[in-house]
Amino acid sequence: MRRCLRRLATVWPIVPVVLLMIGSAASAQDGSAPEVAKETAQQSKTARPPEARVARLVKLLGSDSYAQREEADDALAKIGQPSRPQLEAALDAEDAEIRLRARRLIERLKVSELWLPASVTLSVPNMKVSQALDEIAQQTGNHVLVGEAFGSLHDRSLTLDTTPTTFWKAIDDICRQSDNHIRPHYDPRPGVVMISGATGMHPVAYSGPVRAHITKARRVFSEQFDYATRTSDIDHTFQIDLKLLWEDRFHLVAYRSQPILVEAVTDTGVRLVSVKRSGGGREWNEIRSGLPQLTASMALRPPALSAKELDRFVLKWEMIAVGDMTQLEVTNLESKEPHHGDDLELVVEEVRKERRGSHYVVTVLVSRDLVLPEPREVLLNENRIELFDNKGREFHHQGTKSILADRGVKVMTSFRVPQLGAEPHRLRITYPRIRDQRELEIVFRHVPLPMAKPEP
Repeated sequence: MRRCLRRLATVWPIVPVVLLMIGSAASAQDGSAPEVAKETAQQSKTARPPEARVARLVKLLGSDSYAQREEADDALAKIGQPSRPQLEAALDAEDAEIRLRARRLIERLKVSELWLPASVTLSVPNMKVSQALDEIAQQTGNHVLVGEAFGSLHDRSLTLDTTPTTFWKAIDDICRQSDNHIRPHYDPRPGVVMISGATGMHPVAYSGPVRAHITKARRVFSEQFDYATRTSDIDHTFQIDLKLLWEDRFHLVAYRSQPILVEAVTDTGVRLVSVKRSGGGREWNEIRSGLPQLTASMALRPPALSAKELDRFVLKWEMIAVGDMTQLEVTNLESKEPHHGDDLELVVEEVRKERRGSHYVVTVLVSRDLVLPEPREVLLNENRIELFDNKGREFHHQGTKSILADRGVKVMTSFRVPQLGAEPHRLRITYPRIRDQRELEIVFRHVPLPMAKPEP
């Protein structure tokens, strides 16, 4: 009977609360102890290898007991990435319930991966800057651009830590030791540029795939003299400027125009509050193609001149990212029939020749079953369109204009031909399978404060 009810739960998702009550009552009647609880208790006693525990939990995803299935689901979610290989193997399980739950757990893991920093372990402690950057690129898929086209580089030998670290921490360590620094670049290539020159003493914070640093702190005194009353009104303001960079593999598509202050505490124990601006700073900005960084400023109630630093400066910044990127190719550019991949539907509406055949404008309509984000304009920037001729040569992207339509997003992309006479033959769209929205917490510690007093 319980087995039948479990199958119904897979088909009719409207009844899980009723099934939970039935499953719990059945467990109480047959007197069986929760298997997941026993497994957890035995874990500390027997030091069962993680692989064995994961295998047992995956098997319990197909238990006759709804409660056991839910407990196994929760336990695997808490284990996280170490459970992924066996969950992927479970996608081919005979039991449909195991396949369904394994797929959902993998989707949850992919969403979590969006917000994790790339891990780096350098193989040897002594290597040159260029060698270290090559190894980091291979491990993380991120790029750090060097060479004469970008400027000189101090390619010195380094003493590096071979314990696991993260991408941005490794890059900053290399910069400090080699007297180089990083900067964004403004062409379509992914990555940041590393060139010679002191890296600076900016307060830095890391949050998942994002590196934040404070560029300036401004304390301003201004005096307004009123001749009618012969009195002065002195205004005292304080502002912190921020800059954010992120890993290449992190597909950021939108962010709140302003972060939210969580905590700002000076070394004198005083808590500062933010100065609200018109609109509350809650508007969204979309990431345009090729944008390598974002900047923001935050106005605070001025700290006392006796305060030398902010012991803690904590922000939360809401962002939307996409991931699990995949592709759909269209070879019949004349057909107006829809093409499908996952939940995506693509219709090629027009391929128009311009400027005596040296340019083409391709218009496509993209529709998705994914829940619409807020703001909807995020949809305008999460896809990438590429065009190729019959020899596989890529057309040069010139620009993209997107508008929201009733059925989805209409994307108009301009291309320059790779060679005069080349004609469009194949189109490829890169699109995300997942999209997630959350607040990144950014924690700065020991931020020096400007303390100069105005002259009397």
